[in-house]
Amino acid sequence: MPTTEIVGIACTWAHDEGMTDRDDFLEWVTTALYEAELALHNGDAAPRRALWSRNEPVSVLGAWRNA
Repeated sequence: MPTTEIVGIACTWAHDEGMTDRDDFLEWVTTALYEAELALHNGDAAPRRALWSRNEPVSVLGAWRNA
């Protein structure tokens, strides 16, 4: 079962037969990331900040303008 680090909490989900890592990524993009970006567009940055990792290693490319 794949594991993803989101806000310092290990989140797991069932990896259905035939699903690829790409499928898992696209599912995440169309749920949590989409909702966070929509909230940001509506003036609420908290959901987007909640997606950022708080554990090393972390890449901060472009984070200066978002902070």
